[in-house]
Amino acid sequence: MNKVRNIALSGMSVMMLGLVVACGDGPPPPEGPEQNGSEADQPSGDEAGMPTEGGTITAALGGDPQTMDQGVNSGALTNLVAWNIFESLFAMDEEYLPQPMLAESYDVSEDGLEYTIHLRDGVVFHNGDSMNSSDVVASLQRWTEVSATGQQAGEAIESIAAVDELTVSITLSVPRYSLISDLAFTTQMAIIIPEEIADEVGTTPMNAEQTVGTGPYQLAEYNEGQHVLLERFDEYASLEDDLGGFAGAKHAWADEIEYVFVPDETQRFNGVQTGQFDWVQSINADDYESARNHESLNAIPSARGTINTVLVNHNESSLFDDVRAREAINLIIDKDVFAAATFGPEWVWEPLSNSFVSPDNATMYSDAGEDIFFDYDPDRAAELFAEAGIDGSEPIRMLTSQTYPQFYQWAVMIQAELDELGIPMEIDVYDYPTIADMRSSEPESWDLSTSFFTGAVTSPDQILWLGGDWAGEYSNDERDELMAQYQESTSPEEALAVATEIQQLVYEDFPVVQLGHVSEVNVHSAELIFPDDWTNVLYNAGYGE
Repeated sequence: MNKVRNIALSGMSVMMLGLVVACGDGPPPPEGPEQNGSEADQPSGDEAGMPTEGGTITAALGGDPQTMDQGVNSGALTNLVAWNIFESLFAMDEEYLPQPMLAESYDVSEDGLEYTIHLRDGVVFHNGDSMNSSDVVASLQRWTEVSATGQQAGEAIESIAAVDELTVSITLSVPRYSLISDLAFTTQMAIIIPEEIADEVGTTPMNAEQTVGTGPYQLAEYNEGQHVLLERFDEYASLEDDLGGFAGAKHAWADEIEYVFVPDETQRFNGVQTGQFDWVQSINADDYESARNHESLNAIPSARGTINTVLVNHNESSLFDDVRAREAINLIIDKDVFAAATFGPEWVWEPLSNSFVSPDNATMYSDAGEDIFFDYDPDRAAELFAEAGIDGSEPIRMLTSQTYPQFYQWAVMIQAELDELGIPMEIDVYDYPTIADMRSSEPESWDLSTSFFTGAVTSPDQILWLGGDWAGEYSNDERDELMAQYQESTSPEEALAVATEIQQLVYEDFPVVQLGHVSEVNVHSAELIFPDDWTNVLYNAGYGE
């Protein structure tokens, strides 16, 4: 008998929240219908004019991030706040390419083993101290310990050293093609913090008092369970050029950004309609059309989106340590039906992509494995389940959350498909921080789970679930060989060819089961102006005249 248990647990470890956490040109981003409130009628920053300085942006998050330390935490709740506070040596622009941020420039030795990074002069931390090479060395050493991408990079890093006050050297034992892109990656980011704080916190998440960065906003107040208040950092040293994405100039138009925690998506949507909130995260997909047609709101799909994913537990205690069981899960999911039922209107996800990056991310986009992705064959799935020893005598265990409503919806739809085959599935519902913790700390407690991950990755090593140390414990010798081959690449073309091979492997071995890409839609007041469609970056948002 299928059953659903709602279990409200919180306050567990903040080492959590996979989102997030990334073959030529991909297809163009989906276009919305030409109607009142459509993207064509919703002005970009250029059309609406530039924001003016002043005011407070009130933003509603789906929950409490519990920490602003995005070096440790990979979750969206943390990132959405922390992108205003912290910066890294390099940042990803709107073309998914790394650009200098806290770095001024860098040099690479002929053999590709020595990186010399020249730092910008005049960068000030929120505590008033000037950034120097000692801060960068301590921060990067911490990154190699706490970040999944940093740990992967750390395997190739022989040393990180200060050359002088504004120069840092990174010496590698083997070439690493993605090193600069890794330093620009936005999930478990290589944030630069003061040396004394990096030494003090080590591998634990920073608390509110330790939350000190170089970004355009500084932490003013954090009331757990209620809100985070950021205030403009007047000594912020902005770059001049607008490069889009997370790179270039950061204007900090608003005096303050207040993030309030509103778990109920209906309450968030009602609040932005009435003017209680200026920006909201993750409304129900059923409300996208209403938001798009609302005269006082903008609901513009971002080309940068997420890859909806069913996580699979490869631990020996799980029913899914057998590839036949993993393939069977893929075969019972009709991807177009799932998308139509839970992703929102077609302008958010059409045409459905099987890539593990966003369709406009030319650095990594591929359609390898597309035939397997779209294959829907419940009869063949039943045969594979039987071959894998899954006969319905014990239930499949699904961990999911209603923090993001679609996660629960996917679980229920999978449960219904399994029920047709006579295989029961138990759905355990927790808040998202809890299930993210359980996936790693209690591997014997689950078989499947639900999440989404950023489509803005620029290296296979940045895809969290591909790493053997991440929840799910996936391992594969061919993966290891291909990942090493990718880092030996000497050109974008060569790197893309290897990434395509890795994606094909994903559709043969099923480390996860992907459901497809969906554009982000962060609904906001029409009075709030963004310079581009990266509408989760509030430091460049502001009110018009």
